[in-house]
Amino acid sequence: MVKLSSTTIIIFSLVAALLFLSAPWLFRAAQGNSALIGQESYAYLARAESVVGIDSFVPIQNISLFDYLVAGFLLVLGSSLTAKVVPLLLGLGTVLFSILAAKRLVSFDEWQLFCVLFVASPLFVVVFTTLSPFSLALFLFSLAWWLFDKSVLGASFVALVMVGVDIGAFVAGSLLLFAYGIIRKKWQTPLIGLSAGIIIMLLLHWFFDFTAMGIMSTSNSGVLVSLGSSVGYSFFLLFLAFLGFLAAWSKNRSVVAISLLIAGVFIASLYVPIMRAVLIPVIALLASIGGYSPIKREWTVASIKTSTLFLIGLSILFTLLLAFTSQTASEPTTVKMQALRFLQTASSDEVVLSSSDNGVFIERVSRREAFIDDIVQEQGAVTSKQDVADQIFYAQKLPHTVRLLEEHGITHIFIDPSMVDGEVWVDDEQGLLFLLKNSPRF
Repeated sequence: MVKLSSTTIIIFSLVAALLFLSAPWLFRAAQGNSALIGQESYAYLARAESVVGIDSFVPIQNISLFDYLVAGFLLVLGSSLTAKVVPLLLGLGTVLFSILAAKRLVSFDEWQLFCVLFVASPLFVVVFTTLSPFSLALFLFSLAWWLFDKSVLGASFVALVMVGVDIGAFVAGSLLLFAYGIIRKKWQTPLIGLSAGIIIMLLLHWFFDFTAMGIMSTSNSGVLVSLGSSVGYSFFLLFLAFLGFLAAWSKNRSVVAISLLIAGVFIASLYVPIMRAVLIPVIALLASIGGYSPIKREWTVASIKTSTLFLIGLSILFTLLLAFTSQTASEPTTVKMQALRFLQTASSDEVVLSSSDNGVFIERVSRREAFIDDIVQEQGAVTSKQDVADQIFYAQKLPHTVRLLEEHGITHIFIDPSMVDGEVWVDDEQGLLFLLKNSPRF
């Protein structure tokens, strides 16, 4: 059996990452869907357009470092290419720094398994095929992790930069670096960096009313990707990580402290999705330890070892295909894109009512003003508009509905299957749906 060198494994990992991150785009293209992947991609492109002064419906607030990064690429590459290139470059950089950092902590065989588990993780694929701060947060953490053994101060500074990306990402990254500092017996500087970051966050909030937090940071429901979470963990990876946690456990005080820190970040990540992104390398590292344990064990029956390897490989393939399927089927779909392009025929000053989730698609693809959208709602500016929208959606009398539409300048109503299937209505004879079906006015 040929033993590959470290350099060869790193190159293979980068090539595999490139293929895995390109796959969802290729699958969507094969279906005739040229749209970007996910609502977040359109949302952050809209924010970047506002940063560079391009006409946009987004009243930008709390401009983060990620917004500036996207805006810089936007000026050079244009919208569509920026949404694909920025996550891809950050993903390849993350792979390089993560596998270099992980190589210092585990055996060579465990490190090889880490490379596979990390690159093939569903969360990795989702994070780096969607334009969102999750990608920059994970890249910065990987860079800080790799830099730690070269310059603790430099690593702490990189972690401090995460304050300008997302609060949750900074807290998770700093705590994990603190845990790594305990391993290296250099924990003082990361602890000082964490304290400094908290002080900076408070000062920015008090004096400049700035809070760096991603638009989609709390909008993803669920924790496991197999249960439909858009930014979720792989159950298989968590299972292997738990085995790795047990294998690495001891009653040593340092190990206990590190375990508590990682466990704390994991528990917090159940409620803060961006922390899951930052935690990916750690989960994959523990999973590589847990996954290799049964492989290196001496079995009396050789077929058991072979079966174990087969199951691990099959599970990796299954979770990877699950990520590809999820990203390929992400909004906006081909049918929705056709409807959105139809709205482009409307006058440019007309207003479209739809669900808040569709707002960013209406504004970015149709280039028409959405009455409500997730971006503005995150900035606390449209509570009254949401109330008006609810009144229209659940209206039972036509005159009242027409009055509200005219009063707020709403000229078009955009309805998609998800709105009918529970996002807005639970019954196709409910409220506005009933009026649309039975009134000749519409």
